[in-house]
Amino acid sequence: ETPNHGLVSGSMSQLFYTSGSTGKPKGVIMTLEYKEKKEPKPTSDNEGNKVLLKSSTGFTLILFEAFIPLQTGGEIVVVPRDKDKDAQWLIENIRKQEIQTLNLVPSMLSLLLLQDDIRKCTALEKVFTVGERLPVAVQRYFFEKLPHSRLFVFYGCTEAPAATFREIDPHEDYGDKVVLGKPMINKRIYILDKQGVPVPKGVAGELFVGGSISRGYFNNDALTEERFLPNPFLKTDGERVYQTGDLGRFLQDGSIEYLGRTDFQVQIRGIRIELGEIEASLIAHSLVNDAIILAHNSTTGNTFLVAYFTLKGSEFPNSDELRAFLRKKLPDYMIPARFIPMAEFPHNTSGKIDRLRFPHPESVTVSVDGNAVFEGYSTTQTVIRRIFFDALGISQLLNSESLFDIGGDSLSAVIVTNELNREFGIQLNMTDLFENPSVFALEKLVETSGYKSPFELIVKVRTGVGELNLFMFTVNVSVNAHVSRDFDIYILRGLWFNEHFDFSEKISEIVDDYVNEVLLIQSEGPFYLAGFSVGGTIAHQVACRLQALGHEVRGLYLADPSPKLPDTDKVPRSNFSALLQHVRKRGLSEGPGIICSYLLNLFKIPILPKHRDRIAFIYTKTLVCASSFEMFHGKAHVYHCSGYGSEDLASWKPLVDGELVF
Repeated sequence: ETPNHGLVSGSMSQLFYTSGSTGKPKGVIMTLEYKEKKEPKPTSDNEGNKVLLKSSTGFTLILFEAFIPLQTGGEIVVVPRDKDKDAQWLIENIRKQEIQTLNLVPSMLSLLLLQDDIRKCTALEKVFTVGERLPVAVQRYFFEKLPHSRLFVFYGCTEAPAATFREIDPHEDYGDKVVLGKPMINKRIYILDKQGVPVPKGVAGELFVGGSISRGYFNNDALTEERFLPNPFLKTDGERVYQTGDLGRFLQDGSIEYLGRTDFQVQIRGIRIELGEIEASLIAHSLVNDAIILAHNSTTGNTFLVAYFTLKGSEFPNSDELRAFLRKKLPDYMIPARFIPMAEFPHNTSGKIDRLRFPHPESVTVSVDGNAVFEGYSTTQTVIRRIFFDALGISQLLNSESLFDIGGDSLSAVIVTNELNREFGIQLNMTDLFENPSVFALEKLVETSGYKSPFELIVKVRTGVGELNLFMFTVNVSVNAHVSRDFDIYILRGLWFNEHFDFSEKISEIVDDYVNEVLLIQSEGPFYLAGFSVGGTIAHQVACRLQALGHEVRGLYLADPSPKLPDTDKVPRSNFSALLQHVRKRGLSEGPGIICSYLLNLFKIPILPKHRDRIAFIYTKTLVCASSFEMFHGKAHVYHCSGYGSEDLASWKPLVDGELVF
């Protein structure tokens, strides 16, 4: 028997607060409705699924993440509040928990897709996006990273959630159009001109949503009457439509193309401009992942456009290149005056892009190629500055500036904290960052936190599709393209960059340090090791040590490994210039010079004089100790890449008990 609770269809069930594009919060009244109509297919498809719950309870996405799975016999996995924007943590737990269904805003999806580890989320069946436009570039990237998954897009807003629905077909070609799909079964979509008249297919107009929508704004009758209008196309009493403020048009197949916002229109030199059109054009650039265009006023009162954009990879398009690209599509008055790259757009607590929190263009200076200058800073400062640059998408800052004064927000704070912990091997929390928000303050905090130098740590440079690891000792990442995709690739950085490195250590103790680092990543064999120059020598000794511990070493690959020298007593010690002269006389590769070059390019580390002398010391120490190296049992591959002659490589034969392939 149904209890007499006094509730009827139309009674308030939830109150969601939304600021929309105005920035002023307003309560939206959601209502109880008898589900007399068939439930929309995309939600009933989730029956029995394992769903990740990461949305705030104040965001309408909670209806899909929590209530629907519980109604249909599903299971929800709750994300801790401090992890909801941690891309690496989310991906790891999507994989471990075998999450099948994921609901999130497109900007968060874009952040997840930048992580190579997302390829390992093989249990992920369906991803639903809502709350923002889903750029075509993100759609293509999704199917490249997750070819086994299905991608869906909901269009709607708090006032009229889930108004349209579309499953993205990777083979469907809408060009660069942002297509929202077709109306849900309990919604009606009208596209009207400024006179309230429906427009023909292909003609732009404003979107109005009818059918199952919210009741209006809490304690704000005036705004309710302004945005919730009587439906002139139906005779049903009380039927209303919500005026979304979104621009769109019907395509020939009945789908709706999203064109931007009416309130994102600006007027420049007397011409009204639709910012969404510029955004769509910029996103079509091959290097641009996403874009937001904002209008700013100069000190003289003139209005100018600023393009904020994120990248698909590490390659950086400069402003001239982007302007030339846009001029092929747009008139000059629609070309932004400034182009500002960002690691990630600022978001509000619901995960939506927050246009009110983008940095002012005058507070951001970008170099011609998008890179920052690292010379003149301590090692610790260099790493912290790079983390700031990556998190905020900037290229210059003062070491005394606060992260939060130059565009930092809660999301970038999470990124910075995670990266600091990863780079330095420490455990900072968000409070530590808020209390020490500058480079100077963080340097002092890091140095008093018992950290390991970041240059001691293994760096993961590629995620493969298999379960194998390849450990590379002082090898340039340019060889990645020649390594099977089955392998995750780790580079072990040179210990000589550690400010606290003890140069009295024996080479065997240095090898022990590397063995310990490898075993932290992989506890048992089979192991695959590779090394270049000095790194080849170290890789050989690490392989021997692993074999002594009872592990299988299945692959050992040495490129120009440092040969055993007969005149080791004459090798100059700890002097870079003298060492270069010595190796040149012997016709050998300039090992230390190559190491300096690739470290500078790969890690953006300034090669200071003290670093050069350390490189020379380690390099010569390795050569001197080569005659006492242990024997490797098994097959080894030795590559002649540059500098060494065959007689130098042949000196490795006594160090390999097995086949030695040149």
